[in-house]
Amino acid sequence: MNMFSLRAVCLVPILIVLSACSATPKIQYTGVPTEVVQTDTKIRITDASFNGEGLSAGGGQTCCVRIPAQWQAGQTAEITWTVDPSPGLNPGGVKKPAYNANGTSNDKVDDWYRIHEAQYTQHKKTIALPKYQEICLVKVIFLPCNDVTTIIDCNELNRIENNLPTGGPNRKVEWIRAAGGDLSCLKR
Repeated sequence: MNMFSLRAVCLVPILIVLSACSATPKIQYTGVPTEVVQTDTKIRITDASFNGEGLSAGGGQTCCVRIPAQWQAGQTAEITWTVDPSPGLNPGGVKKPAYNANGTSNDKVDDWYRIHEAQYTQHKKTIALPKYQEICLVKVIFLPCNDVTTIIDCNELNRIENNLPTGGPNRKVEWIRAAGGDLSCLKR
């Protein structure tokens, strides 16, 4: 076998592998606004992210997170969040002490926050992206029992939101029900 034939035999498998890689379709991404719904009023989400991109944990819309422009089965997102399990209270029901008269902090307030933030818990969940055709936004719904889900499709979002009460305590309960959450967790 001459040197040319040996090189050809060695290059053929490499070219086959490279051609297979280039035949893999590239996923196109799009930037989409996000909105957070927190359904459990006994806790507070202090911060959250969707695939490492920050969300406004306090509600309202934030721009933007990247999602595939076209939905495909098997796509996932990792959502992380931090929970304050007892907003405004420390162990034993201790309320936050007063700030100084000029609005500055003091040792008592600083100690209270140190104790308070030590109660925070971190959570992470990888979820399947729900099927979507027309993208409205990524609605991230934090559910009781440290669960989370999303809605992306305009028709699905409109279907759910149009059937929710306009306000009051039942709105959160109906979000939980519509998003498949566990209502029994509200009884804790």
